[in-house]
Amino acid sequence: MIKNKYFHGAKISSYGVSEVFLDYQCMAEMAQAEFIDIYSEEYEDACWELYNGEDCYYYDSDGHTYDYEGCIERIEELKDMIANARGEQDVSKWEKDIDSLTYNCECIGICDYMEITEEAARIMKESGSDEIVYYSKELDMYIWGITHYGTSWKLMLTSIPIPEDNAA
Repeated sequence: MIKNKYFHGAKISSYGVSEVFLDYQCMAEMAQAEFIDIYSEEYEDACWELYNGEDCYYYDSDGHTYDYEGCIERIEELKDMIANARGEQDVSKWEKDIDSLTYNCECIGICDYMEITEEAARIMKESGSDEIVYYSKELDMYIWGITHYGTSWKLMLTSIPIPEDNAA
């Protein structure tokens, strides 16, 4: 049972409370998020490393999608299956899947970028969320990649569950 409707001082929407996940408005407020143009001259030389989440997905010949770790695991599994194939067993489908997983990757569309605090980035990472966060060592800056648009942030849920011991 949720004790209150706040997370680190930011109000959780009634929709977030009912679904037991933090909404984007709450997370943005808690993260002190500010829109940023990472393509501006000011940031054009910055190196942005993925800190949390996945910004690409991989797919096999049947269209099943995988995150990076899942992709690597599936390739290893397929290689083992090929190595253990018996006699005249047809392994061409498995080879096709390895080829597809190795060379077919699609980037997840990011609509906006927001600068966030280190604490917010840490919360996103430690919660096990799939929120996309980048970090620039040169700038000591964390950026949250927003993957949706057009809907009120109070009605969009992050992948971060509201903790049982919900911080006020």
